[in-house]
Amino acid sequence: AELSAKDEATLTLAKARFKQSAEASLKQREREREDIKFYNGDQWSAEQKRAREGSNSNDGTPIPARPISVVNKVRGPVDQVVNSDQQNEIDFELVAADDFAELQQQPDETEIELREGLARRILRSSEAEDALDWAFARATQAGEGYLGVYTRFVQGKTWDKDVYIRRFYNQFSVSLDPAHEQPDGSDCEWEFYGTDMPWD
Repeated sequence: AELSAKDEATLTLAKARFKQSAEASLKQREREREDIKFYNGDQWSAEQKRAREGSNSNDGTPIPARPISVVNKVRGPVDQVVNSDQQNEIDFELVAADDFAELQQQPDETEIELREGLARRILRSSEAEDALDWAFARATQAGEGYLGVYTRFVQGKTWDKDVYIRRFYNQFSVSLDPAHEQPDGSDCEWEFYGTDMPWD
């Protein structure tokens, strides 16, 4: 089936934006990959590893390989920061603002308490805790970590939806608008989330 002109324009714009994001974040992502490898104990460069491999001297005498040992002094401090974050419980307070505008009046305490309770229930689910912990750990290890807020249909015969928070296991699958200025990317005009899929 052929694409409509509108669909073609949308795809062209999406490709241009994705390319812009990929080019803008290329060097940062290379540094993040190096940071993650370093955190996981891969702290020797390829050249250093090659130099320590076994070889033969000029007269044919074998030279044994030298050991490659790692004393990982990064993992301890990073784990300390991550563990400290996991000990702290997230708390917040809702304040009547623009999201209450549809009520046409100042909301009562019950409405605010209901919304706070709903938000706390979402944050206390195991999925949300995993997502928050993973995103914070990745941000501590390499500088960036992501989570997403989504909705899904509640089980059973209903059209009701549930809000949930999920982690992005692969932080490199997220591409943000490079023009954003806020550290959390909340002012992005657009972003992409990619996932591996089978060809069929």
